[in-house]
Amino acid sequence: MTDKKTLLLLHLNKLHIECHNQSKVFWNYFSVLSHYDSLLGIPTIVLSSITSLSALTNLSGKTENNFINALNLLTPLLAITSTILASLNQYLRYSERAQKAKNQAKMLSEIGRRIQYTKTKLDAENTDLSKLTDDIYKELDIFGREMEELPQELRSILHSISIQEETEVQSLSHNLNTTQISDEL
Repeated sequence: MTDKKTLLLLHLNKLHIECHNQSKVFWNYFSVLSHYDSLLGIPTIVLSSITSLSALTNLSGKTENNFINALNLLTPLLAITSTILASLNQYLRYSERAQKAKNQAKMLSEIGRRIQYTKTKLDAENTDLSKLTDDIYKELDIFGREMEELPQELRSILHSISIQEETEVQSLSHNLNTTQISDEL
């Protein structure tokens, strides 16, 4: 029993480290995407405001100031630039992608905390190992279904857990079938 417990602890440690590392990656990705969103969004707002202001001065018809004359000449260029930036921002969807990265980083952090909690429960003396592993599998399956883009490394670790569980179920069902056949004979 202690060998299984030790193996499970080693596996959980590996999974915990992977969750922690992938969470950092997603937080960094969120930071970069938020920065890019600001780089496109702020100039778009400024240029749109200047374009609106210059369009309003065109309506008044007064051309007393040289600055206003220059602004009136630049109005079409500013409008085109503002439109291009707004279209780029819409096409690249930095804010949406940043939000998805943030949600996944939070989810990976939550998985890591649950694994840490499970490891402390596993260290306790009177722990039902089979019930604990069933709970771990259920929680990881729930989180795995909720995540849109599960990192490859974490996916392979979760897949190895699922394979081990399926193998145990198959061997158990094979043993039951063998027992039933021998009982019938």
